[in-house]
Amino acid sequence: MNPIDLMVRELENEQLPSLNMSPSIPDMLKKQILGTLKTAQADNRLREFMESTGNSEIDGLIAGAEQWLETGDTSDLGDLPGALTPEDPQGDFQQKKAINAAAGLAFELGYKRGEESKSEENRVTYYADCGRMVHCKVGETCRVVVTTDEIAGLYVEADPSDFEGLNVIFDRPLEYLMAEKGETETVAIQNGQAVYEFIQNTESPLVIGARVPASAATGHWNLELCRRSIVYYTGLTASDATAQGGDLTTMAALDPDEFPNTSDKPENMLYGAVDFQATADQPGGTVAVTISLPEPAPAGHKWFKYNEDDGWFDFSRDAISGGTGDGAEFNANRTRITLYITDNGPFDDNPTDRLIRDPSALGTAVDGTGLAPDDDSDDDKSGSSSSSSSGCFISSAL
Repeated sequence: MNPIDLMVRELENEQLPSLNMSPSIPDMLKKQILGTLKTAQADNRLREFMESTGNSEIDGLIAGAEQWLETGDTSDLGDLPGALTPEDPQGDFQQKKAINAAAGLAFELGYKRGEESKSEENRVTYYADCGRMVHCKVGETCRVVVTTDEIAGLYVEADPSDFEGLNVIFDRPLEYLMAEKGETETVAIQNGQAVYEFIQNTESPLVIGARVPASAATGHWNLELCRRSIVYYTGLTASDATAQGGDLTTMAALDPDEFPNTSDKPENMLYGAVDFQATADQPGGTVAVTISLPEPAPAGHKWFKYNEDDGWFDFSRDAISGGTGDGAEFNANRTRITLYITDNGPFDDNPTDRLIRDPSALGTAVDGTGLAPDDDSDDDKSGSSSSSSSGCFISSAL
């Protein structure tokens, strides 16, 4: 299926599971993307391009643009549509970043489906059906990391050391393209990881692809690794919260990177972590702190608590106290979370009478749902990938 048709269908159905995008898309952004895609869907030249084998009119324009970028020669650019030459290039560029991210996913999905439609002996690329969320701050260095463990996890039998020294090709953000720094950056794996660093100066959505070129080490497969969804979050603060049974004294937003990288550390912490302190009305009393979320918490996300002794653990009220005592509880539409903590109880991190402290966060378990990859499957999938499961492996021995 034409990937633009597929994107339109799934957006209209309000379902995007096979794309592994951010778990929720604001309605305004969804309408903007849908409108743009429908405009593209009705363009016969674009449809010809999507369904051609490289000989469409747009293919010719692309070839001319590539020559222009490489040599400065504009003779083969042709007559570009007016939409490609906006009056305010920088302003238009900022507005269309979100649409570019969605269009990039649509094209990638199309390539993936095309590869999977081939017979096994003709396949050359393996697509890892997963995604990972990376938290970054606007204007500061953002790090995207690919490890040898991640690559080895795609194979039935492989040792991470097999991939040491290989190159990983990362997509660059649009801001880097505008600065003529090229579409990709190649980073060699050293000491078990390849690290790509960049800085983005806006909060626009961003998806970074990472791939490993075919080599003897990969079994001669091109590997398209988990997409990285870059989230520029603004933390939750006291203005987002209210308290019952006491007073909320402070509530600070914390960077997830401030916590140790333990094996139980949640992923996809959409708003980072929070650390609140409250004063109970009486010693031994329970304080209920209700936090309003910017958007409904995605399915699969839970509230996790942290302490130095136990690390991270699921703080859901049903799991902690059977739904009647301490723990975290969403309202019906998951737009608010209420944290119940008893003064000097097992989940109060401040031993002083009436003073309650709680570092915690919204996220997904490492082996849970959402964007976290499922690495626990033992299935032997012979190098194919399914849009409904991320536990697929390359069966060919290295």
